[in-house]
Amino acid sequence: MSTLSVWGELVACHTASEIADVAAKRIAAAIEAKLRTQPLVSIALSGGTTPRETYARLALAKHVDWSKVLFFWVDERAVSPSDARSNYHMVDEAMLQKLPVNRNQVARMQADLTDLKSAAASYESLLRARVMLGPKNVPQLDILTLGVGADGHTASLFPRDAALQEQKALVTAVAPAAGREARLTLTFPMLLNASNVFVLASGLEKNKALERAWAAHGDDGETPLRALRNAIGATTWIIDRAAGGLLK
Repeated sequence: MSTLSVWGELVACHTASEIADVAAKRIAAAIEAKLRTQPLVSIALSGGTTPRETYARLALAKHVDWSKVLFFWVDERAVSPSDARSNYHMVDEAMLQKLPVNRNQVARMQADLTDLKSAAASYESLLRARVMLGPKNVPQLDILTLGVGADGHTASLFPRDAALQEQKALVTAVAPAAGREARLTLTFPMLLNASNVFVLASGLEKNKALERAWAAHGDDGETPLRALRNAIGATTWIIDRAAGGLLK
């Protein structure tokens, strides 16, 4: 089922596997559409179980000219790129190792560096150098994948965290907190500027966060996901029925 709303397009799937299939086809189509009008496509990838399955299916899309795709990351934990918790490691294992990709096309976040503030500034410089500018003189990613946290976070932008208030830097360091490592993340000025945003969510534990995100009124500080209503590009929510709760 696919419907249109003020928040974008909503695609309701029966299972997590169906989410991965639909998302992979949509992303591949978006890449090919962009390549019909420009020489390169930029894509920023999120971590998570549901995105992982999507990337594994994307690796099967042999019709896509992967030599013309530039890969970036939405966020990254402060761990080694070989660590199982690393978003880079996950994407590399699920997709990049299976594609005819030159490593110059891959720009991982160096969140394993000691100075995360410097690493954030370096990644912003890289984005400005390699991604075409869009509105407000901000680089405009062609495609962006996002997950949904049960607490309403997306990327590594957590409820009440100081990173939510960042309006100038496009990449910022996120301090460690109970139960999570320090991180690097793209900020909302960068995320909301993307041309195509694909939000993937699976499981009943995501339902309350989605309900708050889609509500007519709410607190963006409590549910950072709500900020996506200000995205300037096309936003596609691909979810299963459990995450959708009362979806018919």
